[in-house]
Amino acid sequence: MDENVRYSGTESAGGLSYSLWHDCPLGPWSRNDRSQIYGFYDDFHMISYDPTTTTAIGPYLGFLDAGSTIVPVGDARYSGLILTEATANESVWLVGGRGVNLPFLISDTAGSRKKLWFEAEFALSSIAAEKTTFLCGLSNVAATASEVIPILADDTFASGTSFLGFRRGIVAAEGDQLDFIGSRDAAVTVQEYITDCHTLVANTFVKAGFKFDPIKRRVECYINGVRQSTFINSGTTEPALSGGVFPIDDGMHVLFGHATKATGGTDTLKWWACYQER
Repeated sequence: MDENVRYSGTESAGGLSYSLWHDCPLGPWSRNDRSQIYGFYDDFHMISYDPTTTTAIGPYLGFLDAGSTIVPVGDARYSGLILTEATANESVWLVGGRGVNLPFLISDTAGSRKKLWFEAEFALSSIAAEKTTFLCGLSNVAATASEVIPILADDTFASGTSFLGFRRGIVAAEGDQLDFIGSRDAAVTVQEYITDCHTLVANTFVKAGFKFDPIKRRVECYINGVRQSTFINSGTTEPALSGGVFPIDDGMHVLFGHATKATGGTDTLKWWACYQER
């Protein structure tokens, strides 16, 4: 075994999914050696926050419309954050890197292909159809305004938005379905790579994540530690990494939250993590 001790957790422990993270090199991670790997794990135990403004929340920015809040869970069993927005046509988002630092990048260019891991555990209070559009993943949303609504009422993205991750959609009565989607710098194109990859249950936690494997040249999606059978790759039999819809070579950071169409709800983020090899 080399010095890079690999993750050896269990799927049922409620933390990182072994099937997704087993090949993540934890040696540099634990030594804070950023010459080989960089990223973060956050369960919000140490976060500072101000639930009344759109300013910095620890290492994040919170984008809150009037009536939105971002507050700690307040449960002795675990930490986490609760994002709430109950008013129609408004939104609440948590954005990594304070909307400025966008360090995570998926590239299919030789010399720039670096392995990437992302996973989060979350629960939604409302899964009713045509209520809210929920997103969790990586995005290039930047701190250019006091409020950011990266996704529009018809489930398309605002111009200039790149995203890769999970969506609970507004349209087509899909309130309880989680999709794995991507979009690149466009207002009209959202690619559903895996439709209905998970059936949500209100107030029930789910672990959702993905990995970019530069050797296999593909993105793999995981739900509760189970790898999905559809990949995004450089071949011709699966959705492509390149092209107009995948956020190839776009710098991104973590994004979590929702936009409302009718009455909204709350999203609870227990923890999330994203790491990438240099």
